[in-house]
Amino acid sequence: MSEGIPILRHVRITNSGKLSDRYVTVQVKPPSDPTLHPEEQLFGLVEIENPWFPTSQIGQTIINTAAREYYRGDAREPLVNFERALKKLNETLTQLANTGETDWVGKLHAALVLRHEEELHIAAVGGVAGWLVRAGKSTQTVVPQDSPSSSEHTFASVLSGTLEPGDRFLLASSGLTSVLSGAELTANVLMARDLGQAALHLANLLRAKRAQWVNALFLDAPSPSAAGGGPLPETLYLDTNNLANWRLTAGTAAQRLHTSVLTIGGWLQRLNDRLNQAMRQVVFPQAKRGWTVSRSWGTTQWQRIQEAKRRPQ
Repeated sequence: MSEGIPILRHVRITNSGKLSDRYVTVQVKPPSDPTLHPEEQLFGLVEIENPWFPTSQIGQTIINTAAREYYRGDAREPLVNFERALKKLNETLTQLANTGETDWVGKLHAALVLRHEEELHIAAVGGVAGWLVRAGKSTQTVVPQDSPSSSEHTFASVLSGTLEPGDRFLLASSGLTSVLSGAELTANVLMARDLGQAALHLANLLRAKRAQWVNALFLDAPSPSAAGGGPLPETLYLDTNNLANWRLTAGTAAQRLHTSVLTIGGWLQRLNDRLNQAMRQVVFPQAKRGWTVSRSWGTTQWQRIQEAKRRPQ
């Protein structure tokens, strides 16, 4: 593991089977050759509000095309590769629409997330929502929009930012805020003390509300003090009993939930003492490149946090 690169962890909340009224999935696509793309993964969250066929094929095409085209690029240019992959994906979706595959148009809610070292690059469309939790405060960084009514330029912008030690990022399919109130989401999920509790609480709430159609992805960069502990499940299924089998109690949570499970080429290691000195201290915006617009997350929120720290107590 390169010096200064944090351990990142992820947990998917999804279904093991099919749903009757929509295609929804959360998938992880690591490189086929980790030595060419170290410290990289591509995540896909896709929801299409339509019965499974043929939308399931379109949904899988979105994830597979993005991953294939991205990993073909030069590993030294992650954002450029990502933008090229999105452009190729848009071309593929347009070709499919031109051949009559249009059941998904206007019903697509999706996000593709590139993780490169500690950086995240996110391309989202439709009703997908995302939150960054930092220093005890949450900021909605991915805002739901109407699903694109045209196949052209479906994925048209990229949101870029950096996960710092202690950060947590939640991405969810459409409808999360209609199922959970803002107070429920904040208290039980966003402000949960660690990744394991946040994921389990959200999964239990979704099951209790019979909201299996709301899928989610958690990413976090644990602080150095959170290193160690027991295993953390990579996936919690809403339609199986694995939630009951993965019990979490207040007395054992801190001992069980602090291990990195993001496996890229087997580089899983403990975070060393130099991590804090090597980490970037501010969220940075990516410059506009090529055909897509890049925006920075949390700039205003970060400035407020910094100003609060400078105020006399």
